[in-house]
Amino acid sequence: MNKHEIGVIHMPVELTLPEELLILGIDDTHRFKLHFRSHQKNYTVGTVLLELLLREIIEMDEKGRLILTSSSMTGVPYLDRVIQLLAEHERKPKNLKKWIIYFGNRNRLRNQVNQAVLESLQTKEVLKVEQSRFLFIPVKKFVVNMDAREYVVQKIRAELLEEGPVEAQTVLLVFLLERAKLLGDYFSHYEEKQLKSRLKELKEQDQQIAEWVKSVRKAMDEMDAAITTIIATTAS
Repeated sequence: MNKHEIGVIHMPVELTLPEELLILGIDDTHRFKLHFRSHQKNYTVGTVLLELLLREIIEMDEKGRLILTSSSMTGVPYLDRVIQLLAEHERKPKNLKKWIIYFGNRNRLRNQVNQAVLESLQTKEVLKVEQSRFLFIPVKKFVVNMDAREYVVQKIRAELLEEGPVEAQTVLLVFLLERAKLLGDYFSHYEEKQLKSRLKELKEQDQQIAEWVKSVRKAMDEMDAAITTIIATTAS
């Protein structure tokens, strides 16, 4: 699956995986969806690492640890910050779960990465952040470019609900939407069943895809485990 194969839908700017997930996590009241809000920053950090996997800048070894394969900068500030961090810890590699917990224990660092993703979306004119007040309390509103959001949703439909080329990024995004309980906000129950059936079909058609999906699911399990650990630690 080629990262640059999109099919019939065209968009003037290319979005990364964390950027796509973030704009789909915002509701029509310009806030992060309730069931996504408390985990949003952890998901953002996790998807930044998954983006590096997509770009083959890191890979998973047989123990599931993230290994840096290239220290070349991408020009994307939040990706480059995480690449620097991975390079600093190269002698003691961690799996995805441990990396998300690492960020979860360093709130300032996690906020910096999350803020950089928001700023990237603003630069691309996909998101506008507005400051307002509610009962004298400062409130941020996240106004999503609806054409951009619709493009991402239609890209999923075009690739997975119709015949044609499929991006690895799109497959990952569907897995993430399912795990973050966002899939049902954009697709009917019938479409959800079709999406899962199509992913199963792709696995059966190609052993390489099957192995890749298996490693992705393992990564997702580690993300969920890390978020659960962070929540439990915060609550105690």
